[in-house]
Amino acid sequence: MSIQARLLTYFGMVAAMSAGGFVVLWLYGLPIMGIEGLYSQEYRRSISVVESLADKEREGFESWLGGRRDELRLLGQNESFSASVRGLRSIQGPKSFAQRELLARQLAAIKDVNPGSYNYLYVNDLKTGELLAASEPEWGLGPVEHAALLDEAARSNMTQLSSVISEAYGPSIVIANKIFGFDEDGSREGEQQAVLVASVSVAASLRRDASSIRQVLGETGAALIVDANGGILYKTAVAGNRLNLDYVVKASTPGTPATMLLSPPDKDGVLADAEGEVIAVFRPLNTGGAAGLTLAMIRGTNEALALIRSNFIKMAGLGALVFMLSMALIVFAARRITAAEAQIRALNVHLEDRVEERTHELELANDNLVATLDNLESARDELVRREKLASLGALVAGVAHELNTPIGNAVLVASSLSDAAEGLKNAAATGLSRKALTAYIDDTLRGFAMLNMSLHRAGELIIGFKQLAVDRSSDKRREFSPAEIMDEVLLAVGPALKHTAHHIEVDISRAIRMDGPPGPLSQILVNLINNSLLHGFEGIKSGIIRVHVVPVSDDGLMLTFSDNGVGMSPDVVRHVFDPFFSTKFGHGGSGIGMHIVYSLVTNAFGGKIDVESTPGGGTTWRLALPLVAPVPAER
Repeated sequence: MSIQARLLTYFGMVAAMSAGGFVVLWLYGLPIMGIEGLYSQEYRRSISVVESLADKEREGFESWLGGRRDELRLLGQNESFSASVRGLRSIQGPKSFAQRELLARQLAAIKDVNPGSYNYLYVNDLKTGELLAASEPEWGLGPVEHAALLDEAARSNMTQLSSVISEAYGPSIVIANKIFGFDEDGSREGEQQAVLVASVSVAASLRRDASSIRQVLGETGAALIVDANGGILYKTAVAGNRLNLDYVVKASTPGTPATMLLSPPDKDGVLADAEGEVIAVFRPLNTGGAAGLTLAMIRGTNEALALIRSNFIKMAGLGALVFMLSMALIVFAARRITAAEAQIRALNVHLEDRVEERTHELELANDNLVATLDNLESARDELVRREKLASLGALVAGVAHELNTPIGNAVLVASSLSDAAEGLKNAAATGLSRKALTAYIDDTLRGFAMLNMSLHRAGELIIGFKQLAVDRSSDKRREFSPAEIMDEVLLAVGPALKHTAHHIEVDISRAIRMDGPPGPLSQILVNLINNSLLHGFEGIKSGIIRVHVVPVSDDGLMLTFSDNGVGMSPDVVRHVFDPFFSTKFGHGGSGIGMHIVYSLVTNAFGGKIDVESTPGGGTTWRLALPLVAPVPAER
């Protein structure tokens, strides 16, 4: 089988399995791993939407009904309305008819102000049971269905009662509010003279929101009001004629809020309802005495999932298109791979020869690199050696200059003593006087004292020079004091400082002892001093160098070398330890001095060096050195 055929086969199998797995995961998720599928997401979203609608409609219903109850309560407690009712009870004849008409118009006005809320309103005498006035002008008696409620109102001490009653207007909540009398002072009397009765539709609140309910529940939903006995008092016309809602009503418990996912019962082995499962949300309604009403919101799941199915079809079409494009890409890639495979086979014929040729070229290049590296190492060592010799030559020149004075004085004294002796010899030949002898002895003693002092000074210079020269030219270890090394360095750099106004301040305890090669330390100090003189004090007439050494632990010390010179820019600080880097090439700078300092600190002592400098703010070098230098590894 060719590569092209294998790729197409493998990719087709992988694509088919991946597509099937993706569909399953997309629709149903993977509950064991907490991955939620689209079906469960849509179920949860639909349930949340229906619950929100049910809570909203319950709050709206209770707020609307509470408004009607408060309205009737205030009307029953109104002094003017109570006076109208009392006057109607106390008069007869034509005046009674006119008074009745006036009260009826008041009740009709209340009904008209709240369209769709009140079915009717009327006033009934509690003692005689006579209908005093009604919003319906043709009425002579109140509805017979209200007899039990009116009887309870006459016997009860409650100001307001309500009951759910089925009447010609449909299921209604009938509210009976007692009307009290008022005395001449406007105070309410205890007499309960009449009762104000109003009928409000159970479904009035839902009818007002019919459009929003239809929008949320769709074509397969319904809104119900159910009584305590499971009877449906009202259902919206959204899907009420298509859904079999008996099984939904039976699932509810009066007075208990609940959310359920219900399946229609089977009928002869077939689902009785074509809408599939329904989401049922139950919310008890507070009607202020007419207990037991429940608001139920029903929504079919098929409509909720229809969007998913539609999206799935679209995704499947898009997936098929992507699959076809991918297959075309695979075919194109397979052809390219086949051509590349043929080219690779052709290249493999000469591959070994080419590899051998390249290997030989790499070996030659590697040998050249090794030789170049060796040359660079040798050049660096030579530069370091020359820098040391140049520094040592400057040291010799300085010490020789210092020796000129004491030796010249000694030569002068010796010459004077020789002349004095010659004069004494001549005086002795002609006759030596006591005065001449005494003068000769005094001159000779002064000459010998001066000669002794000059030779002693020359001897000190020679001894110090010998020790410093030995330390600088040898890496031999010994125990030494940094203070002693500093003394030798000051002796060496004295001639360079003698003709300037610069001076060095030293603060080193002679109790500090180190074990290691003293030569590198003197080289470090000389290079730092030369760096300050050459670079740091450029344009400065009187500079100060401070050398401070303190122990920082049981096995280490900190050497701080600072000057108040011109300082360095950040770019110079960044490259100050690089070999052959100098701002004074051709003007006394070699570009190797600070690199040597860095190498001696890190290699000879195993320490660390850090620099801090700003333009115009001087420079500070901090050297962290061990008290015992590491023993270099044998080569």
